[in-house]
Amino acid sequence: MVLTTVQQPFWGSMVARSGAGPSPIPYKQLTSARLADAIKFCLTPERLEAAQRMGAQIKEENGPDIGAKHFHAMFPKDRISCALVPRTKAAWRIKRSEVRLSALAAAVLCEAHMLTVDDLKLNRTREYDLTEQPTDP
Repeated sequence: MVLTTVQQPFWGSMVARSGAGPSPIPYKQLTSARLADAIKFCLTPERLEAAQRMGAQIKEENGPDIGAKHFHAMFPKDRISCALVPRTKAAWRIKRSEVRLSALAAAVLCEAHMLTVDDLKLNRTREYDLTEQPTDP
């Protein structure tokens, strides 16, 4: 698995919170001495025990299935399907209504002068608060 530069500090913090490793060292602050200290820190009995506990917890989880269930729960079919062509995904919603339209349906209705672009609003199935991070690994 390859972690992006955004994911690395997050997962490093999760490991540190669990007690299995040190706090992440920002790239610009990384020195050979700091890296050596971090490796020594990881090799202490307390860290090894915490890492084993974390590994056992991860083994017990069924991550892919849980992730898929959470993903599908976030997007209930009735909130993502087009009202006119249900097999397509809704990109738009008619303002002040719950009528959801695919891009094609919205284009056809606008071209037929049954709607205008001003009548449409982006379909957002859910808003997310990205300021909060998980409290534990």
